[in-house]
Amino acid sequence: IFVHELGHYLCARLAGIRVHVFSLGFGPRLWGFVRGGTDYRISALPLGGFVQEAGEDPTAAARVQARTGDLVSKSLFARAFFYSGGVIMNVLFALVVFPMVFRIGVQFDAPVIGAVAAGGPAWEAGLQHGDRIRSINGKDVYSFNNITVEVALASSLRGVKVQYQRDGADRECVAHPRYDKAMGIRTLEVRNALEPGPVRIEVPEGTPAFAAGLRTGDELVMLEGKHVPSHREFDTVLTTWEEQEPRAGKRPVKVMVRRGGDSAKPQEFSFQAEPDKRATPKLGIYLSQRTVQGFRDTPATRALQLRRGDRVLFVDGQPFRGGDLKFQESGKTVQLVVQRTDAKQPVELTAEVPSADRAALAKDIALVADPADLLLRPMPASAAAAAGVRRGDLLRAIGGKPVTKWEQVIETVEGAAGKPLVLALVRDSGPFSVTIEPRREPTLGFRIQVRDLREAYRVEGLGASIKAGLVASVDMIKQVYVTLRKLFTGEVSTSNLGGIITIARVSYMNAQEGLSRLLYFLAVLSINLAVINVLPIPVLDGGHLMFLLIERIKGSPVSARVHSYSQILGMVFVLALLLYVTYNDILKLSWFLSRG
Repeated sequence: IFVHELGHYLCARLAGIRVHVFSLGFGPRLWGFVRGGTDYRISALPLGGFVQEAGEDPTAAARVQARTGDLVSKSLFARAFFYSGGVIMNVLFALVVFPMVFRIGVQFDAPVIGAVAAGGPAWEAGLQHGDRIRSINGKDVYSFNNITVEVALASSLRGVKVQYQRDGADRECVAHPRYDKAMGIRTLEVRNALEPGPVRIEVPEGTPAFAAGLRTGDELVMLEGKHVPSHREFDTVLTTWEEQEPRAGKRPVKVMVRRGGDSAKPQEFSFQAEPDKRATPKLGIYLSQRTVQGFRDTPATRALQLRRGDRVLFVDGQPFRGGDLKFQESGKTVQLVVQRTDAKQPVELTAEVPSADRAALAKDIALVADPADLLLRPMPASAAAAAGVRRGDLLRAIGGKPVTKWEQVIETVEGAAGKPLVLALVRDSGPFSVTIEPRREPTLGFRIQVRDLREAYRVEGLGASIKAGLVASVDMIKQVYVTLRKLFTGEVSTSNLGGIITIARVSYMNAQEGLSRLLYFLAVLSINLAVINVLPIPVLDGGHLMFLLIERIKGSPVSARVHSYSQILGMVFVLALLLYVTYNDILKLSWFLSRG
């Protein structure tokens, strides 16, 4: 904001326009000084800033009484120069700062894929964990955020070309992004990579793990006799542990950690896992995965003529109860019976697939749980499993209330607060009911420390850094304009808009990462401010420039009435937008704080 208002101030001086006030903030004056007829001040409301020039009323009536140094007495070019000053200075700031931070080096999340959602666009295109993305649609990327932005702002009418590196070899694929309701943008459904190396744990005081001797910072070597060399392996081992007897409290959990460096000898600890008293008691049931989320484009999948959203009912004549697909090895064909969203009756799909290719076909079809498909999967050793619930049981009612969506089940269980619930189920043999008392399942009592994989982006040489800064500035301007356009078309959700609270929070986060990272963020912010201010909205710089264009075309300024009403409408719009982004800020801040 200071850079923006400084631009207006300097342009006013160059154009011979008197400036009464240079203020950072609005409202009551908190501090300042007067020099050369200008009041330099800091005001109470940190929502922006302003430069109050002499003779700012652009109407014809005001021109009659104009004095030397008044804005209204200046030429149309001089006035346009003044109104453009903030935008010009914001862009110049970015053009200076971007090359500087690229020359020094600035840390970003590495453009490396850490996880790929099964059935998502990246999965269908063949992208994998560890792939390093080089470019999106020919645009080089140097951070994971670049990937997100380029994909979100790409044309929705065609796929995106992804150039990547795997095992040292350059490769290329085309992915078709999908709209993510939670993020409000189109994505590839991938997560960024985490730092490799030892898995370190955080152990809260008062837990059985802490009492057993485990401490925050310990390197996790083994869990339940299985090596844990990385975060991915930890997730796999944890899932296995949750599905086995130790979680039910049958025997102690065995953990091996290393403390004191790589040369230290691993130590073994054991403790009895206990339930988290703060957790909501649960039934221990999940939804079976039998809805087609996506599939890779292969001759076999094309022959089957699958569609996204198909619900698999039978596989090779056998009822399918969810989980991984497995085709019979005998026979010339494979057969699926699916329920389609646009068909009243199940649809039979068959294709000739050699026996040797059927395992690959199963892996090329990704299945997910559908919140409207209440086919259950009980966790082993859970309350539901103990009550007799089996994989493939269909839930019809819970607590005496019919249910059709998973959200209703969650609400009922949470509302029961641990009291027994009656589940009405359907199995092959017919309808039946069971009574289950929700319970809190034992947990490990510690969590792992997670750090994103970070890399410094650094450009060698003054010329190369200037070029990189220019490209970054131009790209940023394009991104802001495309984002605004997609906000109006609905391709980007307005929930992504943020205001002063988000700016303050993100500024603080970037400042913690070092000066170069903070300067980079300020340059990005400066470009955003420049583009927003040049929009043709009354009360903004772009609105003033629009009126000057009208004056140029018609030979005279707009009437006082038109100017007054347009300013009021512009102010109402800006205030409404300010309230909306502040509301968004509060929601985001609440979510951020809830994560601890």
